[in-house]
Amino acid sequence: MLSLTDLRQQPGTLFCWSLRIMALLGLGISVYLLWLSVTAGQAAGCGPGNGFDCGSVLASKWSTWLGVPVSLVAVVMYAAMLLASGWIKPTSLPRCQRRAWSVLLVAAVAAAGAALWFIYLQKYRLGNSVCIYCMVVHFCSIAIAIMVLARVPITGRVTAKDNSRAVGTLPSVGLCSLALVALVVLIVGQLRFNREEVEYTATLPTRSIESSVSSVTPSHTKSNQRLVKLYKGKVKVDTYNMPIQGKPDATYIMLKIFDYTCRHCRHLHKLLGPLESRYGDQVAVILAPMPLDRDCNRLMKQTPPSHVYACELARIGLAVWRADRTAFYKFHHWAFEPQTPRRPSRAKIYAAELVGREELEFALKDPWIGKQIDRGVKIWKRIGKTPIPRLITPVRVMHVQYRDQLYDFLEGGLGLKRIDLNADAATNDNRQ
Repeated sequence: MLSLTDLRQQPGTLFCWSLRIMALLGLGISVYLLWLSVTAGQAAGCGPGNGFDCGSVLASKWSTWLGVPVSLVAVVMYAAMLLASGWIKPTSLPRCQRRAWSVLLVAAVAAAGAALWFIYLQKYRLGNSVCIYCMVVHFCSIAIAIMVLARVPITGRVTAKDNSRAVGTLPSVGLCSLALVALVVLIVGQLRFNREEVEYTATLPTRSIESSVSSVTPSHTKSNQRLVKLYKGKVKVDTYNMPIQGKPDATYIMLKIFDYTCRHCRHLHKLLGPLESRYGDQVAVILAPMPLDRDCNRLMKQTPPSHVYACELARIGLAVWRADRTAFYKFHHWAFEPQTPRRPSRAKIYAAELVGREELEFALKDPWIGKQIDRGVKIWKRIGKTPIPRLITPVRVMHVQYRDQLYDFLEGGLGLKRIDLNADAATNDNRQ
């Protein structure tokens, strides 16, 4: 009776080199993705304007596992597979071949399972946000798994003393089970313990909303003006004539470019909530919509599926500010409450409830709205079309992932003084 070992011939040169090339390609891209994760850089040729959204994928909570970039795990896996692929050639000792096949079996099954998981996340959890580099890595994982499962030599029983290249049946089952356990640990760890994004079930502190609303009153007309230079003078803004969270005469001004359909913009909105309760009038944030939608953003080559409502929501939000500045922050906060973007039809109804139907319709016709969106697009271009959201400060452009990161910059870099000792309590309440 023939065993799988007999049916599966020794791997030839073409097979070995194909396996090595796939492992080397996966390793190289994984190293690049790890570098992007560490430096918060922008993936080459993978901006939203190119039809892909690497920035959203790499900045999401799914890009880490217990705080560790998943690309680091991928680097280890591909390095192991690349090393093992060098020992399955016929000239290697049988015992070395058996061990190499064992490493390849567990690593390939785990990597392929992880690839399917991350493809699912990009499709259903990230709203069709696609990272082309990630997809190439996933393709390599699945291809390697198919190759390994098709050629791994398996026999009924192998003892430690056997001079055989084959992997025993029970050990092979155990290795596959180990790979599946590792996959479950990955998935459970991401679902339960990742800290970058939490469910948006809490509201911002009442004082933050009230002070943000009251700080921008209808009296702030074009006769009021305060020009502020940000990002070493590359960006100039008027604090009195743009939507703002905080007071236009705050000591320090920052600017946030965002998109109401952007998941990570919702996360940054949550992080910025307690600023006023912690720092009072020391800091304010100008809110500049920058839709990732070709309908109103000339820098976009096409509109990603997850951003099809971006222009409409930006127009409605700006119309609310134009009609009644005191109502804007309520709309702004409401727009970011759900996990998925608001529908423009529902947003328009809520906006009309805030400012009045006639006032809203009149404001929507104001050419200022289009000019304001263009201003956000120009700012995005000026900072290099980096993935959004971005927080533009007087000296740098920040990709903020954690609240402590923001606090360290404001207090250590700008010298802001904390005034509310209860701010952390509000922060902890928001995380629960």
